[in-house]
Amino acid sequence: MIELLILFIFFIIFYLFLIFTDSFSNMLNNKTAFCLLTREPNIIWLDFLNTFEKYDVYVVIDNQNNYTEIKKIYPNITFVQITDEECSHANYVNSDYFLYKNIVATDRAYYYFNRINTQYDYIWFCEDDVFFFNENTLINIDNKYTYVDLLVPDIIYYDKDPTWMHWNNIDNLLELPWAHSLICLTRFSKNLMIKLDNFIINNKKLIYKEILFHTLCLHNNMKIGTPLELKSIVIDKDWNINEMNKDNCYHQVKNLEYHLFLRDKL
Repeated sequence: MIELLILFIFFIIFYLFLIFTDSFSNMLNNKTAFCLLTREPNIIWLDFLNTFEKYDVYVVIDNQNNYTEIKKIYPNITFVQITDEECSHANYVNSDYFLYKNIVATDRAYYYFNRINTQYDYIWFCEDDVFFFNENTLINIDNKYTYVDLLVPDIIYYDKDPTWMHWNNIDNLLELPWAHSLICLTRFSKNLMIKLDNFIINNKKLIYKEILFHTLCLHNNMKIGTPLELKSIVIDKDWNINEMNKDNCYHQVKNLEYHLFLRDKL
């Protein structure tokens, strides 16, 4: 009897091991990119991204200045510059409509990964005022959230926040349900990127990025994850090192010299 119980337990453990190993292996086999969104590249960010080994790294630049010399220093980083005319012709406009112009780095990045480089199963998009300790911070999140279409800090439904100032950007293009949250650091699946492209084909523009992806997921029964590690992506908080750790990701940390300090001391 004891021998049978031991044998049964062994098979259960072995079965769970196979499931876990298969899931873990599949996630590692997924092609994942990391994309930094910035007006212009900064050496501190580039030096940091140059340490990445698991992700293909892209830097999407908003301006059209010449960065030939910088590109020579960082051959492992792909620098992407898309003109306003190219984005406008493809209707990749308006993702950050309330900022200083109607075509910014996010429009360029979404266009690039939907119309030019479509090889990735998942893409991390990161604004340049986000801090995380190293590449393993993101890898650990990936391993916890396999096969999830959208990873974001939160999901806030319209009926919980009807006075939010950006709902009007939906402009009758999407029916309820609606939802939003910050997407300063987020991961999109290829399936979600395809839904984004279909939306643009049908509507000839983007709507505000903090609404669009959550709402597309709701309309298409796609999976949304809100990892604990992204809960520290918030608006207008001055982060102190005593509140921070190597596992979580933080917004806003605009001072890039502070990034260096944090990586040295955490």
